[in-house]
Amino acid sequence: MQSSASHRSDSTVVSPTHEHGDNLHRSENRSRNIGAGLSRRGVVVALVLVPLHTTWLVYGEVVLRVTTSSVSLVPSVVATLMVLTALNAVVGYYRPTWKLTSTDLFMCYAALTLSAIITGFDFFQLLLPSIMFPAYYQQFVPALRPLENLWPTWLRPTQADIVYSFFNGGRSVWDIELWRAWGSPILIWTGFITTLLVVMLSMNILIREQWVRHERLSFPIVQIPLTLCEDGSRQQLFRSRLFWASFIIVFSILSSNALSALFPYLPRIQIDLDNVGRYFATPFSGAAPFYISWSPFAIGLLYFVPLDVLFSCWFFFVVRKALEIGGVVYGWRAPDAGNSPHVFPFVRELVQGAWVGLSLVLIWSLRKHLATVWQIAFRKQSGEYRDLYRLAFAGLIIGFASLVAFEWIAGMRLWLAATYFLLFFISTVVMTRIFAEVGAPSTDFYFFNVENLTLSLLGSQALRAPETVLLGQCYWFNHGYRQHPMGHQLAAMKMMDRFHVHLPAVLAAVMLSMLVGIITGFVVSIAAYHSLGAATAKVNGGQLALGGWEIWNRIISWQNNPQPPQPSTLVIMGIGGSIVFSLAKLGDLWLGNPFRPIGFVFAFSYALDYNWNLFLGMWLVKLFILRFGGFKGFQRLAPIFMGALLADAMAQVVFGVISAFLGIALPVYLPPKW
Repeated sequence: MQSSASHRSDSTVVSPTHEHGDNLHRSENRSRNIGAGLSRRGVVVALVLVPLHTTWLVYGEVVLRVTTSSVSLVPSVVATLMVLTALNAVVGYYRPTWKLTSTDLFMCYAALTLSAIITGFDFFQLLLPSIMFPAYYQQFVPALRPLENLWPTWLRPTQADIVYSFFNGGRSVWDIELWRAWGSPILIWTGFITTLLVVMLSMNILIREQWVRHERLSFPIVQIPLTLCEDGSRQQLFRSRLFWASFIIVFSILSSNALSALFPYLPRIQIDLDNVGRYFATPFSGAAPFYISWSPFAIGLLYFVPLDVLFSCWFFFVVRKALEIGGVVYGWRAPDAGNSPHVFPFVRELVQGAWVGLSLVLIWSLRKHLATVWQIAFRKQSGEYRDLYRLAFAGLIIGFASLVAFEWIAGMRLWLAATYFLLFFISTVVMTRIFAEVGAPSTDFYFFNVENLTLSLLGSQALRAPETVLLGQCYWFNHGYRQHPMGHQLAAMKMMDRFHVHLPAVLAAVMLSMLVGIITGFVVSIAAYHSLGAATAKVNGGQLALGGWEIWNRIISWQNNPQPPQPSTLVIMGIGGSIVFSLAKLGDLWLGNPFRPIGFVFAFSYALDYNWNLFLGMWLVKLFILRFGGFKGFQRLAPIFMGALLADAMAQVVFGVISAFLGIALPVYLPPKW
């Protein structure tokens, strides 16, 4: 199947990415400079860096507002890796035996990335406001009072002084009573998050062979870290004049933006978002909001996305906006409808059906591979990783059962908990596939989340009062999906093939680093909120807005307005699923089919709204390069885009650190024009 269920990075339109990796890394592969195993030194360095980086990331997002984790390739991780390689070169010059190997650098990158994704804004950082919100705000919002009684007390601290200091601050981080109150909730939620990660990792182990080695998915996201980790490719990159020209130009532009806060006479360039839809007249106003963006980081990353995937994404985005304009023309949509739900062209309902449809397409394409894996694991058929496959099946089954049992103990019926987590994990498979093929700068699936999908199928009327609270609270790990652990886990497994490391050892080290990251995230967040106050202006209000107000307003709405399943919603979902099935079948019949189901799902899920023009622009750039320069031209120009991305990442970190020391915000990106 040539659909997104079996897209190969070695096809004609994608092979520049693959060939780029092969050529950049060929010299090191020949000289066998890559370690044959994982050293203790690499693991130790990684485990030392993880709490340091996690502290900077969480405190930077929660308090300082100078870091970001809401992108696919975390800038602070990339910048840290670049600095680490520079320090490693210095150490290697004076003490060659102390030098980290390429495998050690890979371990550091994987550990830092996965711990950052888990403790990022759209995952861990929404947890604490979501569990503490009703106990404090019930005094201001009467509708929260009955819900507070339905929210299990064993999942959160309930002492009045602890609740008060969480939102208002003023408590010492050395107060032993504070940590005694949080001890049990930290253990419970650490177990919950770890179980989620174990199930995702188990699924990745089972599908890795098919997606990474047989279908050879492109994984654009790994090209930069692979280049930085391997000595030969890194040296080749840093010798490139094009790389340094691009790096210096982009870093200078971003530096000028940042320093203009101190020196207003310096020029500033609008980077990030500009909602030009504000100026559209009817009927084109039906397509608003309509964003234009410019980001060196995004441009550098999109250069390595396969050409047909770029085309599919921007093409289906244009189709979606054309439908919105057509809806205004024919009176099916208000000119100022914006992103309102339940209006033509019913994007959110279409997307829900498309996600279900794509998950079925992907699972169907994996059926033979999973059958083979099962035989290797539990029958007499021999094969590599038999014990690991057995462990993966055990992790999947026990982990899934544990999550269902968690919600059941909290007050949710078994069948509902099982249905919810089944929908969650099959949706996670879709997200992982999108991550592996598209590798977009950001994967903000705002129009899709598993809670809404569950209610579309069952109706909020089917929920009991405690289930409304429990289901709604799950939104903390389902908001936007910009932090996607399973996708990054699989990307790390993709990189493992390059370094010939022992898979079980690396997976164990990665899980340990994620656990260290989770605990560090709890300590930093709790200390910050209780000392400064989650409801004060001393911290970033975004976590409270999404993790508190948005989650609990949805719960109040479901509780006060119970609805049965809507036939019209189910019909539109069926249409969305049918579109995905049709595009997948078209790929079987038409070898050169550029219309990927994954592009339709991605473009209709809001994920492309901020970067659609960059997808279009980079598609044109790559088309021109490949047409007139071929693969060699593509490879020759790659350092330009790597330089842009790395300069952007370094600028964000450098001026983030300066901002923290000066106490003055020095943003390299100017504020978005919403």
